[in-house]
Amino acid sequence: MSALTPLNSTLSSSVNNVQAQIKDVQTQLSTGTKTLNSGELGTVTRLSSQVTGYNAATTNITQAQSAISVAQTGLASINDLVTQMIDLANKASNSSLMDADRAKLNSTFQSLATQITKIASGADLNGINVLKAIPPSAATTTAIGNQATAQATADTKNAALAALDPTAAGYATAVSDAKTANDALVVANAAVVTARAADVAKAPGAVYQTGITAADTMKITAVASDAATLGIDKLDISTAAGAFTAIPALKSALDTVSVNQSSLSADAAGFAAKGKTDASIATQLQNSIDSISKPDQAKLQMDLQALNNQQSVDYYLISQLNTESSAAMTIFR
Repeated sequence: MSALTPLNSTLSSSVNNVQAQIKDVQTQLSTGTKTLNSGELGTVTRLSSQVTGYNAATTNITQAQSAISVAQTGLASINDLVTQMIDLANKASNSSLMDADRAKLNSTFQSLATQITKIASGADLNGINVLKAIPPSAATTTAIGNQATAQATADTKNAALAALDPTAAGYATAVSDAKTANDALVVANAAVVTARAADVAKAPGAVYQTGITAADTMKITAVASDAATLGIDKLDISTAAGAFTAIPALKSALDTVSVNQSSLSADAAGFAAKGKTDASIATQLQNSIDSISKPDQAKLQMDLQALNNQQSVDYYLISQLNTESSAAMTIFR
């Protein structure tokens, strides 16, 4: 075997290796993406997952802010309507007013109350109502019915026991029956509490995931503000007495609306702060990803130049090697 053969093989291998490196560098330059090793790839994958989580949180926060905006708009309108109702009630409370005039005021008054409920019912975003009270669920209705039955049974058994002398026949049985009825009432009461708690969980407002962990959540404050919840749906100012009664109830309703507005403002501030924090974290994480995955363009250009030079040298050596090989072959001619 010729002594030139190993050198030729080495040079050919070098050419192939340099060409592969040139192709890799050109790909990085054209795509703007660095070729990552396994450690870098694992880090980028982990950070990218966190960025996705924070971006999802930002979307949820935006939805929450939209819901708050809907609620705030509704409350502002309800505040104006209740204020108008107070003005009407004040006018209707004037004892010198004619009944016909008071009836007209009451008609407008009732119309305003209806508008309040309509506004509350319409304050809906993506199936979530942020102003209208959630009616009791079927489970709650059933639980309340069972509670009423258990209460009646317990009252009957307790009355029967109280009517007996401890020495009377059947006293022990009456004690047992009363205990059983009272125990059943305790269970029924607990069922109502559980059912109502489930209803509260579905009350106005919604839980929003605001981070990458399940514990990182925020909820819009429940602000049910329909006429029934505010306690003004049954008011009537067709009489002076009714108007006098309506005024404090309406002022109380106005206070409730004001509290609800303050609560929503606090929620809005909280979501805004959380959104700002999450966006900042997502940006920092993305910057870390970019610092790992984005190549140094200037360095790559220098590397490419060096590789092209190396390739030129390898080609030159191969050409020289081929010349020497041809010269050696003339010996055998």
